[in-house]
Amino acid sequence: RVFLLAGNRDINKMQLTSSVVPYFLENEKVGIEKLKHFLKRKLNCPNAFELRRKALKAVSPGEEVDDLAVTLSFIESVKPGGFMTEYLRLAQLGVVIEDTLYVHGAITEKSVGTVPRTEKVYSNLRKWIQALNEFAEQEVTEWQRSPTEHGKYLINYQMPGGFDGKSVVYANWWKPGSSPFFPRSIPESVAAFLADSNIKNVITGHAPLGDSPTVIRHDLKDITVVACDTSYSDRLAPDKRGEAISEALVVLTAQDGHVESRVRIHGSLCNGQEFDTYVVDSIPFLGRPSKSPPGGWIKLGLGNGNCLVCMVPKNPKHPFEIHQKSVHVSNLAI
Repeated sequence: RVFLLAGNRDINKMQLTSSVVPYFLENEKVGIEKLKHFLKRKLNCPNAFELRRKALKAVSPGEEVDDLAVTLSFIESVKPGGFMTEYLRLAQLGVVIEDTLYVHGAITEKSVGTVPRTEKVYSNLRKWIQALNEFAEQEVTEWQRSPTEHGKYLINYQMPGGFDGKSVVYANWWKPGSSPFFPRSIPESVAAFLADSNIKNVITGHAPLGDSPTVIRHDLKDITVVACDTSYSDRLAPDKRGEAISEALVVLTAQDGHVESRVRIHGSLCNGQEFDTYVVDSIPFLGRPSKSPPGGWIKLGLGNGNCLVCMVPKNPKHPFEIHQKSVHVSNLAI
């Protein structure tokens, strides 16, 4: 069975039906320019228009793909039955499988238990996620009925600072105020909320942290967060990822009438170094800040007693720039 998660780059396409389509229907040239401006300025996707052209050429070799064809592909994607509309119709804001929660962004102190369009605050995580998914489903349904007027609450939910900063979509595991961005510990109130609902693992994306998934642990509550976004693994590569590739797997095993989970992370770094590790079994101190190396974060086990430690560079040139090195467990201190 496949579960689809709705991220901000999915939900924000709902705005096409009000920000681009009406202009295109009146004047195609104006609509094309509106789309380019919308992608570049509003969605911060300056390369999206040309990347879509490249994708269309790949599926139709030899055919000319002009600006009109590119624009029509975006517009058709949000029509009834379009691939973006269908994705949004089937996607969810959160998925719970056994003791693991999957969301696009993060769980924060502000977002716990909250749902737009209601003042109710949920104390049970599973009921909360169900309510969030029902909210999203209602929004998408209303948007399909009236594409230029509805869906605004869900659109707001995925924006920076939207829903008063209480979103699980536009949220991250960065330390507040850090630049470059750097991991933070799981807040105590969030850890308690997760533990009370018997959640052991939280798998997320959205915010890049180096060229491998980043582990964040709360040992007292036995909770593991794996932040999987690696979209700035190698900012010198054309796709900003380079050779980095990874997969996080939650392995479920039946144990004495209940299900036990273990998180496995495997892949390779942008330098080609391969890794394959189980989070809890790999090394002590994983998923927490280090005193030696000073100012580091022990983000991943590499095998043979080694781990990957990331650190903020002294003179960062980019908000996603992170220095990292392999350190043997015998040289770690927390």
